[in-house]
Amino acid sequence: MSCAKYVTVLENITIVLVRPEGQANIGAICRAMKAMGVHRLRIVDMQSPEDLTAIRTWSLSAFDIYENAQHFATLPQALADMTLVVATSRRLGKNRKFFSLTAKEFAQNLPQYANSHVAILFGNEKNGLNEEEVDLAHQLLYIPTSDQYPSLNLAQAVQLVCYELYQHNCATHIHFHPISAPETQQLAQTITNQLDSIGFFAISRENGERHLFNFWHAIIARAQLSQKEAIFLEKMMRQLTHMKPKESLKSSPNKEDKQSPDGLN
Repeated sequence: MSCAKYVTVLENITIVLVRPEGQANIGAICRAMKAMGVHRLRIVDMQSPEDLTAIRTWSLSAFDIYENAQHFATLPQALADMTLVVATSRRLGKNRKFFSLTAKEFAQNLPQYANSHVAILFGNEKNGLNEEEVDLAHQLLYIPTSDQYPSLNLAQAVQLVCYELYQHNCATHIHFHPISAPETQQLAQTITNQLDSIGFFAISRENGERHLFNFWHAIIARAQLSQKEAIFLEKMMRQLTHMKPKESLKSSPNKEDKQSPDGLN
């Protein structure tokens, strides 16, 4: 999947922070956004004095996200030009929309909104979004977490949502294709034949050819080798079975070789 094809989808995504408090969090959010190709940030009613040093420190090379961010006094003002508004929340219930989507599910549906301006709302670090703020949204989005500790740091939540957006709509996926069953069988047979060529079965009669073939066949099948890995393994086995013993091993007998059969000198 090419990023160029879906670049307008991510360009139309706006992250909206509602009543954020932590200046370090804002910096970390800028970094999380830029790493995932999301560049539009709006901040509503920031609760603490602006600390450019902290924001710059935590955003690193993504400080431009904050420099270009838009600030609003109220949430309705920030959403005035939006087509679709999505609220994030870890709390689900009858007063929190009729249905909700996971971040992954929303990301999978995002291409249908390619021509829309989409706002994703993130609430205050302590209390999240209140009911009135959620009511302004058209959809509810949540990130599945453990019941033992379901709360996420604000910057972490933004990172996870932006990751899903990028992963499903922009990332180049390298698809893994394991070798086929006939190729698995052929590789196992090649290894068995190479071992036979160096007299392995004459030395280890208990490991008969059929037994060893089944052994390699099962291991290779479970390993799910790629084409490249299978070729490498085959070449390695061919090279190993054609290696000559080192001269030092043939010409320099060890102590045991010098002893008489009964172990006495």
